[in-house]
Amino acid sequence: MGRAGVCSFRSDKTSVAIAPVVSRRYLQNMKNRSQPKSPDEKTIRDLLEKHGCPTTFHEVRAIFLGNIATPDLTASPMRIVEGLWGGELPAFDSMDEANELIRVLVQGLWNDLTKHQKRSQPFRLTRLNLDPTPKNLAYYAQVRRQELEGFIEGLFNGQDRSICPNGLIRHSAILANCAR
Repeated sequence: MGRAGVCSFRSDKTSVAIAPVVSRRYLQNMKNRSQPKSPDEKTIRDLLEKHGCPTTFHEVRAIFLGNIATPDLTASPMRIVEGLWGGELPAFDSMDEANELIRVLVQGLWNDLTKHQKRSQPFRLTRLNLDPTPKNLAYYAQVRRQELEGFIEGLFNGQDRSICPNGLIRHSAILANCAR
């Protein structure tokens, strides 16, 4: 070891510095510094509402997760984000506003949901703290149906769903009827 932080070796008459040696702690600190904190649920909900998104937050999460899981190699987070507004992004007052939406939805929520590809980090459905009433049960069923349909939409990447198993379609229809 030559100078502090530099790994070197000697060969007959020459001394060569190979590369800087960096401690693991330094690398971990740099990794933590470079990763911005994911936006929280309220920030995402507020941004969706601000831009008049007709898709609810729990549907957005499910659509994103389905598209992350899709085997379709043409899948694109931007196409999915556009689909939240029916295929075209909303009008923005400035480029900063557009960048904020993309940052929050793609670099924030989308990237945060990718961690659920690991078995050790399972996806959790949206928690609903509701009193046990018939009206709330119907709302609960509606939310679960929307999450299921959103996941299927993302999984099939907007393509034909005719290859979807009949059992899944039947159960989705049962949930849809419960939610009405």
